[in-house]
Amino acid sequence: MKFDSIELEAFTVPKIKNGISAAEVCILMLEQAAKLEDADINFNSQKICALIQDSIDNMNKIAIATECTVNMFKNAENANMQIIDRLFELDGDYLKEIFGEESFMYGVGQNVLWSKMFSDYYNNGDEDSKLVKGIAKQFNMSYEDAAKACTMVDSIGACTYAATANNILYAYRYDPVAFEEDFGYPMFVVDEENRLVVNSTMLLMDIYIYANSEENNGKLFSKDKNGIVKVNDEYVVQDPNADMPTYYAKEQKYLDGGALSEQGKGFMSSKNTSKVLNYEKTCESSKNAYIEENGETTFIAHDDKELKKFVEDNLDEDTCLSIHVDNHNDIYMTLTSSRESEIHEGTIVTGIPREVTFEDGHAMVIVGSTDEGIIVASWGEEYLITYENLNKTGNYTIMTCTAEQR
Repeated sequence: MKFDSIELEAFTVPKIKNGISAAEVCILMLEQAAKLEDADINFNSQKICALIQDSIDNMNKIAIATECTVNMFKNAENANMQIIDRLFELDGDYLKEIFGEESFMYGVGQNVLWSKMFSDYYNNGDEDSKLVKGIAKQFNMSYEDAAKACTMVDSIGACTYAATANNILYAYRYDPVAFEEDFGYPMFVVDEENRLVVNSTMLLMDIYIYANSEENNGKLFSKDKNGIVKVNDEYVVQDPNADMPTYYAKEQKYLDGGALSEQGKGFMSSKNTSKVLNYEKTCESSKNAYIEENGETTFIAHDDKELKKFVEDNLDEDTCLSIHVDNHNDIYMTLTSSRESEIHEGTIVTGIPREVTFEDGHAMVIVGSTDEGIIVASWGEEYLITYENLNKTGNYTIMTCTAEQR
């Protein structure tokens, strides 16, 4: 049976409104009849009119309630259709399937909580952030500690949480109902602009608090006897130069380059999830394999064709890929515009000339490959890393992730 909110509206609302109209006509007729001098009628028109007016008032309440009900069904139906349209638009790019073409985020970015809080701070003030209130309520925290945690997430190592969150969303991309049952919050929410967006802020914070809580051998979060989650301030430092209150974690854990390490597996188990993520190291360069020439060190990794073929062979409907780069030289990532343009014969047609450099290791999700390099999702955006640049880093590990029912 297919539920149709349009049919519901057509069947119920006009009938109720017609009933009100008919009752109003009856009152007019009775009032006119009472004024007729030669009317041979013995009745109390005022009393009957009052009774009918009571009925109209009740019918109005019913009409309002019915319209509200219909609108609720419509909103739910529209949201479900958006999810269905998005998740079954199978183009091989699961992040695009989940987040949608029009989304400002391309995958989970480690900076998503900080960015949202920054927007709230300047629009609403430092104690009226909808995001912080939601985090505080969901994880049983004070507003102050939830605000600290929202900025702490974007400390060094947070990329591993973002990559892990992307892997989890991949596993649940066709089953948002199971996601909500397993994690306790919806996979999709409606934002301030009435757009359907991925609830990545909640998932990212969930993973972060779990991995860094004292009960899991972390240092950043503790829980008091009343179950209130608190930030351990001795492991947190405030940025004195930030425009809004911004905190960084001194000691936060890593999730093994974006893969679900034992900490990550523990997180899934703690939720009693219906799905299991299986990881396997399948493509690894060695920092011990290198050539020294003229005082420069060149690390040996996979050649372009080999790496391109590996990505093409392993990135499919059943598998997603994570990469962790352990730098020995700077790596450059070019922000692409391939989401708006097309990719022809393995080559990006257009690219925005903006490069990002980082010196430390970094975890990302691989979403494709071209003749020039691999395409990755990082910080909620899409980047190209050329094979030449990747091989200069000297050490990287690519892991396959497959999902199965528990």
